[in-house]
Amino acid sequence: MFGLQIADIVVLGLYLLGMAAIGVWSARKIKKSADFFMPRRFGKAMMVMFGFGAGTHSDQAVGVASKSFTNGLSGIWYQWLWLPCASFYWLIAPVMSSCDAFMIASSALFTENIYRPIWPDRSQRHYITVGRIAAVAVVFGGVVFAFRLPGVVAGLEIFWKISAMMCLAFWLGLFWRRMTVAGAWATTLIGFFVMLFTSEIAFGEYVLWDFSGHFAKDLPGFMLLEGGLSLPWQMLFYLGAGLISGIAVSLFTKPVSEAKLENFYALTRTPIAPGEQIESPCTLPAGAVIPQRRNVFPNTSLEMAIPSRISIIGFLVGRGFVAAIVYAVYTIAIG
Repeated sequence: MFGLQIADIVVLGLYLLGMAAIGVWSARKIKKSADFFMPRRFGKAMMVMFGFGAGTHSDQAVGVASKSFTNGLSGIWYQWLWLPCASFYWLIAPVMSSCDAFMIASSALFTENIYRPIWPDRSQRHYITVGRIAAVAVVFGGVVFAFRLPGVVAGLEIFWKISAMMCLAFWLGLFWRRMTVAGAWATTLIGFFVMLFTSEIAFGEYVLWDFSGHFAKDLPGFMLLEGGLSLPWQMLFYLGAGLISGIAVSLFTKPVSEAKLENFYALTRTPIAPGEQIESPCTLPAGAVIPQRRNVFPNTSLEMAIPSRISIIGFLVGRGFVAAIVYAVYTIAIG
């Protein structure tokens, strides 16, 4: 049936049953909207697996197969692109393009930032239901978008560009205390403007704008690929514009209040406690012990924590696995 063997059908069946069981189990533990959008209470093991899931998803196998067919063994880098990030999956999960992270983040943004302010003081069950409906709508929109793409590789490149764009405001806000709301908006809007400006914008057969058609003849040869601006140079242009604009606007706008900053960074360095209860999103549970601030650059606006001993060990172990994978494939390639 559909070219599948018995083993394929058994594996798919077990996978679907396992996912359904996890869904039922997790649904019973969700009591408040914070449990649905910020599931700290599910424990470290589930959060670790969510981090890996956010960085490893089903479309990568298709991308690797496609590029390996056209480019040979170098196509493996469509998968290995994320290997340098393996030790940071816990941090990059919110900005990765996999469906689970995107679905939860989008439904949370809609429910908490748009729906709840318009219709406040509703029950927790009401907001959970709204979040689930929004999540289904996001997945449906993703399916519709996927069927309109010319191919898997084109879709991957779009996701890479958007993910990189959204990362700028995230990283600046996380590591630089002087980042402001206006700076975040400037980073995002100007970055997207430059990305669109350096692209081809078309509706069907009608081309509204084609950067390469207008300027490719004036660009140096090393910036071009197949007669148009290459993707790496395009990303360098809009990421550079977004980064510079975010820093400049932040320096000339009112800083975020110190109380909000302290609350935010306290959240980032306070570990999850077993069975903790959160009254509202982005707050610490009652009685939480906030670790002392240990900064690599003290007395500056840069917020880079000194890593703990277990963090360093975990990082080195992750790097070791990455090196082993690369060496194993290298050994196979040279035969």
